[in-house]
Amino acid sequence: MKVTEALLAERLTARRAVQAAAPASVPHGREGKRERWTAEQTARLIELWTEGTRDYVQLADAVGATVERTRRKIDNLVAAGRLPPRAGDKDRSSPALSPHASEATADKAEPPALPDANAALAELEALLTRAAAIVQALRVLTGGGGGKG
Repeated sequence: MKVTEALLAERLTARRAVQAAAPASVPHGREGKRERWTAEQTARLIELWTEGTRDYVQLADAVGATVERTRRKIDNLVAAGRLPPRAGDKDRSSPALSPHASEATADKAEPPALPDANAALAELEALLTRAAAIVQALRVLTGGGGGKG
């Protein structure tokens, strides 16, 4: 009987470790529900963007959202004209997108935008940190050690 109680206690501890290592973007019990942007979150995102912050990880942390959700919101705000386009993005009123695209010359075309390497590296680092926490929690769950000491 005591072995079963100890095993249950260990599993409960391991489950809590896995839950703690899980991303906090989806609160418990809301897995299927969409989260809406509040007016405060949107205002803060616009403020940070216009101040020059272009690191998606920092922006996501500041507004309490995931990086991907923040990226989509920025894309939507740029498309709606509420944010200036990112450096390297084509302006929506550029000749290449106008009804008179045939009048645009090849020498006026903008070069393709390069991805923001710093944002990509920061996002990769955050993902690797989460992966390491999940691996640790899985070790504890499978009895492979790591949590015992």
